[in-house]
Amino acid sequence: MKWLLKTGFCLFIAVCVRSEICRTSKDEEGECLPINKCPGIYVKQADKQISDDDLKKLECGSTYAGPKVCCTLPEQKVCRLPTGLLGECKPLYACKPVIIALGLDKIESEFVQRLSCGGTDIRPEVCCGELFNNTEPERYAIAPRSLCGLQHYDDYFHTDNDTAITEFPWVARIAYRRSPESYVEFLCSGSIISTKYVLTAAQCLNDDLEPLFARLGEYHSLNETDCAYYPDISADECTDFKDLKVEKYIRHPGYDNKTGVHDIGIIKLNESIKYTDYIRPVCLLSSKIPRPKVTDQLAISSWGWTRQIYNIFIRTKFRQKTRVRLTTADECRQHNITLQENQACTIYTNTKTCLYENGGPVVYSYKHQWFQEGIALSGMKNCVGLSAPLLYTNVSMYVNWINETIFSN
Repeated sequence: MKWLLKTGFCLFIAVCVRSEICRTSKDEEGECLPINKCPGIYVKQADKQISDDDLKKLECGSTYAGPKVCCTLPEQKVCRLPTGLLGECKPLYACKPVIIALGLDKIESEFVQRLSCGGTDIRPEVCCGELFNNTEPERYAIAPRSLCGLQHYDDYFHTDNDTAITEFPWVARIAYRRSPESYVEFLCSGSIISTKYVLTAAQCLNDDLEPLFARLGEYHSLNETDCAYYPDISADECTDFKDLKVEKYIRHPGYDNKTGVHDIGIIKLNESIKYTDYIRPVCLLSSKIPRPKVTDQLAISSWGWTRQIYNIFIRTKFRQKTRVRLTTADECRQHNITLQENQACTIYTNTKTCLYENGGPVVYSYKHQWFQEGIALSGMKNCVGLSAPLLYTNVSMYVNWINETIFSN
């Protein structure tokens, strides 16, 4: 039998609150609370993990809104994680998974706020538990600062401006097959952000034209093994590209293909990426990293066309790079282009190179480490015509969504 004992306790001087102590059928001490104030039982009821008979046994009273249940202390601390799994509400300093993830820059402080489940400003409490659905979370999370945004190209001096084989190792080519044709086309680019995920534009993830695989580490578009000779160090560098199949893809739920708003998506690969000098992740922005300002230059890298003598365009075999200048929305409107929410506008600074970079990363360097500022949006680009401004999706506005999507997939 359950029994109740009415007790009282005072907060500060004048405010007293009465609580009802109870015992469950298993002789566990609890507090008689409305069911919606007992997360452990409330969640079980919502998930249909508790029968009506068992729920009846836990009842210890009622309110105008419904029954009260005998809620033990552990059940009072139950909470739900972004992964959909259950966690325990506990002080932030006592939650090891969150502390480790923050220390490795795997999650943002803003994301931690979404884990909040109580406490005070001085002693915050978070929903603590497994932040990842995977058995090896460190392999699938966004790459930590110790691994991301590093390219071997920055380790030695160069005497030319050609794109090196070790530059922009985070660029991925996304392959598609049009039905009923059997040949493969590379219609979009993306960026490696972890050992399992590639970031790209939502417009590149079309149900009518699904991505087949991501090609990583490619330099020469016609060679399976790419080699480059560097006279400065009298050495060759060679690498093979890697094709990893697409397991699933996720578009931002707010994406609208007519307006282009929230044009961002994620590809999950069916196996893990092994990092090399030629295949590495880019860094995503955190609140600690300064953002580019108007007139600052950003970098893009892809394959396309180069302008030769007599204004003739030649298709590039090697991955190219070019710069774009961050500009204002007003200058963009002069080209009859209207920015959507969370988009920015840039102007090409090199008219001799025209790249098909749709879905690829727009990056910049900060303290010898490269960060992804945007996702290039150039699906309707025509290299034969005039170079219109390049729009990009502002990645920093979606870091929480990226984290939550990876955690839950």
